[in-house]
Amino acid sequence: MFDGRDSAKLKDQKALKEAGDSWRKTSTDSRWVVASTGMEGDTQKDLVLTQARAMVIREYLVENFGFDDSQLKTLGMGKQTGANMDAGWGSIQILIFPAVPKYRR
Repeated sequence: MFDGRDSAKLKDQKALKEAGDSWRKTSTDSRWVVASTGMEGDTQKDLVLTQARAMVIREYLVENFGFDDSQLKTLGMGKQTGANMDAGWGSIQILIFPAVPKYRR
């Protein structure tokens, strides 16, 4: 999805296009883009990298699908065990939280 292991520059947006198309069909209060890396590398650099990756994905989705940017949050997790360890790149998760009905008193 990115140009390199230490890059936050998007290379392949195919998965993001599929996610954006799917999101258009959902009614929700919030959406989250969560990025993490594997356990190798510098801890502080990986934290900054995952924050940057989450923001790049957020910007792509807002610009290309017209999502309300106040409903699209980001979280860069840095190093996480089990984060696609085979590739060593980490993972990107797109989480959707359903709209909560508002009740009147």
